[in-house]
Amino acid sequence: MARSSTNGTVTGTPPAELTHEQQAALEALLLGQTVTAAAGIAGVARTTLHRWLRDDDTFAAAYNAHRAELRDAASARLLGLADKALAALERGLDDGDTRAAGVVLRGLGLLSGQPMYIGSDRPDRVRRERELAERAQGHEDWMAEVTHSLPRR
Repeated sequence: MARSSTNGTVTGTPPAELTHEQQAALEALLLGQTVTAAAGIAGVARTTLHRWLRDDDTFAAAYNAHRAELRDAASARLLGLADKALAALERGLDDGDTRAAGVVLRGLGLLSGQPMYIGSDRPDRVRRERELAERAQGHEDWMAEVTHSLPRR
């Protein structure tokens, strides 16, 4: 269910395990709707959609998989702009203005070196990632508490 690069529609088939409401919410989110708007389209409360994103491994995995497809499609489009960006960079260097080319190059990840992390497209891994994040948060909370209780100099 990836956004088409030509008409902004969502293609592909959501997993059969998703309810009709989850499928509608997923499609709305992937088309750029806010959580509130997507929940309204799906006919559920905003808190329900937040809960699906946070706690429903199958829904979260489907959302991550489709976001990864969108990211990959956007990356492919950006790669298609690389020649133009490099030409603009060359012209910009000659003219002293490199901002526009720098934006495209950062979008390609050539300057940051890090692709955007989305999350797993497998429910078991989504669950494990959430468990690890919760453990890490608990550790951070404990460290903050310990640090706060230390005597001030």
